[in-house]
Amino acid sequence: MNSNLALAAAILAFLVTPNSTSLAQGSADAGKRLAQQWCSSCHQVDPGAPTKDVAPSFASLRVQKGKDPGWVRAWLTNPHPPMQGINLSRQQIDDIVAYLQSLAPQQ
Repeated sequence: MNSNLALAAAILAFLVTPNSTSLAQGSADAGKRLAQQWCSSCHQVDPGAPTKDVAPSFASLRVQKGKDPGWVRAWLTNPHPPMQGINLSRQQIDDIVAYLQSLAPQQ
């Protein structure tokens, strides 16, 4: 199987996972730790942390994309620049999705 076909199959598998609109089968605590490790140099991961101008905050991603876990999973499966080089396992992706979904929606 060529790499493009494998990638397309992986993204499709994430998008058609049952319960894709419910909370992810991940740990929000583990997702927060991963986000702090991998994402905090560009994103504001914790709502109370100083804001960053480089990338959207996780709270804004929660409002924009967190309602669609399938979209987030697909994005993290095949990250685009400048996020390239981040290779997360399916469990790590589920953990980050669970953390996004745990954030209170912005008022």
